[in-house]
Amino acid sequence: MSAAKKTKAKAKTKAKAKTKTKAKATTKAKGKTGAKTKAKTTARPKAKTKAKAAAKPKATAKKKQDAYTAKMKKQLDKLGTEVESLEKKSRQATKDLKAEYQEQLKHARAAQKKLQARVKKLGNASEDKWDKVKDEVDHAWGAFVSSVNYFRSKFK
Repeated sequence: MSAAKKTKAKAKTKAKAKTKTKAKATTKAKGKTGAKTKAKTTARPKAKTKAKAAAKPKATAKKKQDAYTAKMKKQLDKLGTEVESLEKKSRQATKDLKAEYQEQLKHARAAQKKLQARVKKLGNASEDKWDKVKDEVDHAWGAFVSSVNYFRSKFK
């Protein structure tokens, strides 16, 4: 017998052995032999219930919401610190510029308070209202950044 034929014969023998093992497991799974341990190892896992399947996306969505809220709070704090430093600079300005800086500071602080309220509302928002509140936060964020940028431009 040639080497190729021997390899082919070994492959057929292995295939037959696998088929016999599967057949035994199937017979045991059907209960004909009484042993069910093999059936448990070869059986497919049960499908998840609807409640478990629905809970996972909610948990993921909640994590995303919490991450976004934390990100916005961090950015708000960072920009708030910048407003404070600009406020210190405005106190050192000349008398005629001081009034203009105070006006700009007032607008920046108002935008900051509005954004803080929206971020707080975002943290407490339910899932169905979260997208709407997120849009409000994004809008308030844009207004706050614009106000700070304008205030910053007055010092250049």
